[in-house]
Amino acid sequence: MLTGVGFEAFRRARIEWGVIEVGMGGRLDATNVVQPRVAIIMPIGLEHTKYLGSTVAEIAGEKAGIIKPNAPVVIGCQTQEAAAVLRKKCAEFGVLPTWMGKDVPVDDKSDPWTLTVDGTEYPGLRMGMMGAHQRWNFAASVTALHRAEVPLDPGIVRRVAWETNVPGRLQVFDGTPPLLLDVAHTPDSAERLVAAIRERFPDHADRGTTLLFGCSRDKRVDELARVLAPMAKWVILAQIPGIRSMPMDEMEPSWRTVHGNVETCASVAEGFSRAREVTSADGLIVACGSFVLVGAVMELIGYDPG
Repeated sequence: MLTGVGFEAFRRARIEWGVIEVGMGGRLDATNVVQPRVAIIMPIGLEHTKYLGSTVAEIAGEKAGIIKPNAPVVIGCQTQEAAAVLRKKCAEFGVLPTWMGKDVPVDDKSDPWTLTVDGTEYPGLRMGMMGAHQRWNFAASVTALHRAEVPLDPGIVRRVAWETNVPGRLQVFDGTPPLLLDVAHTPDSAERLVAAIRERFPDHADRGTTLLFGCSRDKRVDELARVLAPMAKWVILAQIPGIRSMPMDEMEPSWRTVHGNVETCASVAEGFSRAREVTSADGLIVACGSFVLVGAVMELIGYDPG
């Protein structure tokens, strides 16, 4: 119903373009009533396994449901099993996909860097967002606009690359200590978070951070803990609000298995207060694990993402 209300709001506003993000999966998601001008499928990992399947191939099959006849598809880097599923679905509909990295090379080392799509160069790009994966996301977005035949000005593309900042995605708030918010809640996104910290805060990458963590009950907390624990000096677990919150007695054992300095707090407010108490002025606080947790921290610091 919310999706339907959203589409009606878009119609009344007479939007020129709608950028529609799938809620979960694709094949059976409410957004899949849309016939897209272009579809984008970025790297697929194990997420929402209770609903989408227990293997990457099964999940890729659900994601592939947004591929439609006569609509171009831009595909991010995939595992072999995911790529095979997507390739088969494209062939079924006679769609020629554009593979990021293969058809459109992405330079994730140079700064500034140049993106070339269909012979058009976009030079002098600098990303305002942290993380090499944001270059891939940005490059896929530009490529998708090409496939949708939207004319682009290289100067505007360059400006958007630098000025775009997505709240809660590797978002840094300066202070003593600084605060990093990231909605990472899968092992794959947690690995990207750790990589970004090693790049931006190398002095804090190995047990130099205070980690404030909370997640929903359907998350792979064992794997998340294994990925995130090596960078943390302190781990503070906070109970996030809502019926989907993972109970502390389920979350805590996973962390105590991999880290020797774990505290628990009954709320995000209590956890954030404790994080500020134990973190030195030259340290780093990282809050991650859930959109709900990051949103709660934003409220505590008085930040309005709108």
